[in-house]
Amino acid sequence: MLHLNARFYATQQIGSGFIIGGNPLDIVDVKSMKSCCLDYSVGEVGSNDVILVRSPNWLGDAVFCAAAVSVIRRAFPKARIVVLCNAKLEGIWRLRQDIEGIIPRSPNESPLETARKIKRYSPSLVFIFPHSLRTALEAWLAGVPVRIGYAGRCRGVFLTHLIHWPGAAVKFKKRSRSEIKRLLVLDKTQPEPEIEQVRTLPLEHHLRVYLRLVGHDVNGWLPGCNFSVSEIAKHSIWARLGLAEDRYIGLIPGGEYGEAKRWPAEYFIDLVRLVSDKLPCRWIIFGKETESKIAKDLIYHGLPVIDLCGKTSLEELAAALLKCQMVVSNDTGPMHLAAALGVPVLGLFGSTSPSFTGPIPFQGVQHTVIRAAVKCAPCFRRRCPADFRCMRSIKPDLVTEALVKQLSV
Repeated sequence: MLHLNARFYATQQIGSGFIIGGNPLDIVDVKSMKSCCLDYSVGEVGSNDVILVRSPNWLGDAVFCAAAVSVIRRAFPKARIVVLCNAKLEGIWRLRQDIEGIIPRSPNESPLETARKIKRYSPSLVFIFPHSLRTALEAWLAGVPVRIGYAGRCRGVFLTHLIHWPGAAVKFKKRSRSEIKRLLVLDKTQPEPEIEQVRTLPLEHHLRVYLRLVGHDVNGWLPGCNFSVSEIAKHSIWARLGLAEDRYIGLIPGGEYGEAKRWPAEYFIDLVRLVSDKLPCRWIIFGKETESKIAKDLIYHGLPVIDLCGKTSLEELAAALLKCQMVVSNDTGPMHLAAALGVPVLGLFGSTSPSFTGPIPFQGVQHTVIRAAVKCAPCFRRRCPADFRCMRSIKPDLVTEALVKQLSV
């Protein structure tokens, strides 16, 4: 069995801590309603002990979660790690060679059905990364002895240990329509977009929320995601997708959360034309089938573009991204996957904040982000209720200049 050395203290006497690798966090033992210090004794974890990781449901969040799994693996080298995820994300977890099992969950599956799947592995401990009531309920129904997750949303009854939300984290607070319109009335100027180089992880970045759940302080070590595609698989996928030995520039024009995150499609087309006039290059367009229209327009005008929209699995997407010397992307899941694979990213931000969900400098790779300094951004809305100036003010010639400069580094 997984052995947990637990010492319970009153909050007002000593404070609280949750320790993996020596980093204290605020955590509350639900049964005693006291703060506790859980000291996981790595030496007492056997090869038969199972740690369950409940993955988030979005690709970008799953990438953040994968970095947290690297911390778990480092703390528990002998344990068996099993990941519970949505079936559509199973492929991303198959890119890790250091986990022992994947439990795919279908969209129509009930909590009881999911709990039955969990029981087959008899986990001793579960880290629940999503903040929903349902994910805590599933672990409780499965009878997992130690259930760790963030407080809130009435989850306390189903968790054994609640971690408080970090104070430095940015919350997804959508601006109202009236607030946006008021801010735009006050914003008489047209500020120049800001270009920033990403070399370190911002203090308020959402990745820190995931790492906090496993007790890790990024100031000491930024864990990687440990995604890998074997050489045999890479070359097989490249041949199947028609990717030559050339290096490409990747384009990710989509954004599943909503159109407010998407740089205008015509700007992407102008970008390809402008860069192609300056540099000999080839392009790959990634995304859903709905983004294929951009690729068709570029191919029609005789530009060297390969259309992979809606044509790749997650493993194929990862292999194709590894063919790119750089990726230009909206704030979306494949952007974070590219960063996790060590591919330099040029990220375009409007309704969201690069300080919160910008590309992460995994493996020490430097990224570039461009954002318009308009007063209503970030608004975190799916659709812009105004004139979409946050994205429209980022002109293709500015992105071209930043891209060419980054490629020359």
